[in-house]
Amino acid sequence: MEISIEETLEYRDLPSELKLWVISDEIIEGARTPIIFLQLLKEDMSLIGNIGRRLVFPTATQLGASSFSTLADAENPEKWLANNDYTVADKTISRINVDVTMLVYCATEVSDVLLEDMPKIDWIRLNLRNAGKAIGEYMEAAALALFEVGRGYVHNCVNLTYGEIIDAKATMKNANWLFDMPQPAYLVISPDAEAVLLKDTDYITTERYTAGQIATMVQGEAGLYAGMKVLISPLLDGTGDAFIIYPNDTKYGTVSVLVWKRTLRVKSDYELDDETTKYVSTVRYGMGIVQALGVLLFQVSASP
Repeated sequence: MEISIEETLEYRDLPSELKLWVISDEIIEGARTPIIFLQLLKEDMSLIGNIGRRLVFPTATQLGASSFSTLADAENPEKWLANNDYTVADKTISRINVDVTMLVYCATEVSDVLLEDMPKIDWIRLNLRNAGKAIGEYMEAAALALFEVGRGYVHNCVNLTYGEIIDAKATMKNANWLFDMPQPAYLVISPDAEAVLLKDTDYITTERYTAGQIATMVQGEAGLYAGMKVLISPLLDGTGDAFIIYPNDTKYGTVSVLVWKRTLRVKSDYELDDETTKYVSTVRYGMGIVQALGVLLFQVSASP
């Protein structure tokens, strides 16, 4: 009698050391904090290659005009000039200093063994690219803190509604900061706050933008509301904060600034002891609010 035994050996039955793996060319790093507040700062390169680490912004008060008290006086201005009777208006010059105080870094290292064992992955480029994103994320949080501290107004409200936003704009208008539609201000809110405003028919999403509006979009722009560009920042999640921030390219001049002393630089150092190369990415910069009246902070007690 002949006995035959059949057995199917499947891949899962193999010892782990005999299993073959195929690694995808794509390396998934996931999402990082988007750059929203940082892009609203005006970049200045004046200090790069120059002596010092302070950039000074001169500021000046506005002159006021006067008039003659009677028509007869107005007809004889030479008499007033000869008698030195004109009231002289003084223009006061002050300054705002923005100092380079920050050196931000991200350090990583790659071993020769890793490069030899996994040659198909560009480990150096992978690390350096992510280091740059890490520094950008750090600077984004610093920019948010700058606007929180340097704002010129605080508008307290229970809910962030169309009416509250219009009232806040009126506060800025009363200080002569008018809103120009070709260069609209930015309304920066959290994703949850956007979810509330999206239910308002006055909210214009980017899908309804004209070609001209699409051409001027910035990162994180989600639509137009109350005559302003709406930007979404996850950093505001759960804070109850929102902002109106005036752009820097208007007739009112610079509102906020990012002063570079050194843009992104990468240096490396090889360690013979363990055959690893350390890479250090660094930047040096300063941030400042030049005109606080161009920034308004909402503190919302009930809405997201």
